[in-house]
This record gives sequence, structure tokens and C-alpha cells, in this order.
Amino acid sequence: MASAGAPSFRRGIAAIAALLLCESARAATLGFSDASSDATAAATLAATLSYSLPSTSTLELSLRNDTTGSAPFAISSLYFNTFPDLLYILILGSESSLEGQNTGAWRFICTGDEIVSPGFGTFDHVLRPSASTPAHWIEPGETQRFTFVVSCAGARGCDERILADWSHGANSAVFAARFEDGPDGDAATGAILVPEPGTFALFAVGLAALSAARARRPAARGRRGPRSPRASLRLADPDRR
Repeated sequence: MASAGAPSFRRGIAAIAALLLCESARAATLGFSDASSDATAAATLAATLSYSLPSTSTLELSLRNDTTGSAPFAISSLYFNTFPDLLYILILGSESSLEGQNTGAWRFICTGDEIVSPGFGTFDHVLRPSASTPAHWIEPGETQRFTFVVSCAGARGCDERILADWSHGANSAVFAARFEDGPDGDAATGAILVPEPGTFALFAVGLAALSAARARRPAARGRRGPRSPRASLRLADPDRR
């Protein structure tokens, strides 16, 4: 397998950080590829994945094909996992920057840790075109967007942790995408890797400290004295979060 070495760990940490620490924005943008499933250079398997949670019951995913004219690939599949508190996920629609609305062109497969991604173990979910032909593969420069309805356990509902899980295998990945129809018919899977366990453990310590600090801030605000009537009137219709 072609791997980016130590820099891939830093990108993996950045990926997990984006997924776990984006509470205010409830969104993240991640770049492929840390690694390739074969001898294909990982740097040529370029794509940008973005996700957002407009509400606690709506997940939006988009995947842009960033491969270049000198080494163009089409993307035929996107693999990902969801965290254990997810109760259900259902695709509502899809839209292409080139084709427009194309919900019927894609199918969402959800089997729970049984979907094999070449080189990167098993995933819970995969998005693939409904037909086996390349008619709806994501072409260079094209962005494909997907909208899901989701439900999660707990009173808080679904939050920024919804995609904070990874594949199960020797080379664990947060996301993987299948790149097809490259130069000379080349095909490979590109992935955003998970950091090594030791590196991730150090990162988790920092994450816990950040979470504790964030939890203390509302309590500190709660100790302030009452506002004057004039101030209360000015703040009677505050902006939404």
C-alpha cells in the first residue's frame, strides 16, 4: 500500500479534530487522499468531502472530484461509518453540480460493518450509482451532494460526532472513495486515514481537556448577576444560535 507516512497521521488527527471539535459550526471539510489501496500515487486520488448538520435530524454530505487533467479519475463510490448512537439513516435526495437533481441515480447501502472497501477494511455504509455503468460517476470538477434524514439516541439528537468512526481492518480509514477510469484504465481506492493508536491517544487527551474547558464556560456565564430591565429589553429577541 502506498502511504504518506508521518504526515498522514497529522492529516488523520486533523480529520478527527474536524469531526469532533466543530460543535459551533456542525460542519467539516476534509481532503483525500492520505493513502492508496495499491501502487497508484495517493496524491493523484484527490477529492474534497464536506458534511454539515443543518439540524439534529438532517445530514448533508458532498463529494467533489479534484483529480486533474493530467491524471483524471472518476469517483464511483464513497464509503463511511457512523457512530454507535445512530438509530437510523435514510437518503432523501442527491444533486450533481453537472446533472442537477439525480436522486434516482444513486443508491445508499447500509449493512453495518459488512461493506468491504479495497485496501481499507469494512465500512457501515456506501454510496454507489444505481446502475453499474459509469453514467453517474463523479467526474473531475463535479460535486455530488447527498441529503439524509437521521435519528440518534439521547435527548441531544445527532451532533458533530455522527461520522466520527472508522473502518475495521489493518488500514483503518475515516472515509474511502473508489477512483475509476484513470490513466491507462487505472483504478484505486483513496482514503483519509485514522492516526496510529499512540498518536490518537495523545490527541484524545487534548480533546478531553478542550471539552472540559468548553463545559466550564457556560457555568461561568451562569454566575453573572441579573441584567438591568433596560438590558433585558434590548435582548428580548436575541439572534438564533
